[in-house]
Amino acid sequence: MRFALALCICVIGSGLKADCGGPFNIFVDGLKAEAAARGYQNTSVDAFFRKVQQDPNVIRVDRNQGFFQKDFIAFSQAVISSDRMRKGRENAQRYADIFRRAERDYGVPAGVLLAFWAL
Repeated sequence: MRFALALCICVIGSGLKADCGGPFNIFVDGLKAEAAARGYQNTSVDAFFRKVQQDPNVIRVDRNQGFFQKDFIAFSQAVISSDRMRKGRENAQRYADIFRRAERDYGVPAGVLLAFWAL
């Protein structure tokens, strides 16, 4: 369960409009290597990724959506108010222990969680 959650966060947090960084199989191999480095057994990792494949329809729809045509900095400046930024800084301090545990236990950096919270 932790691995699935971490995978979802990594994929979602990898960029709102990131250019493809290479072949999909190399991306998957990197995720598999990261899972193995975190102590997951190779048999479990291989079973988890056995049927994973890139869906060209997802890429097409992603590239054609109007909402995410800006890079993240421009997007965040347009939708994240200064009040939300202030509250984010406050919450980062207030929940610092929880964010540290989330990163330690799930590998999810506080910044990723705070970014979603800001939206």
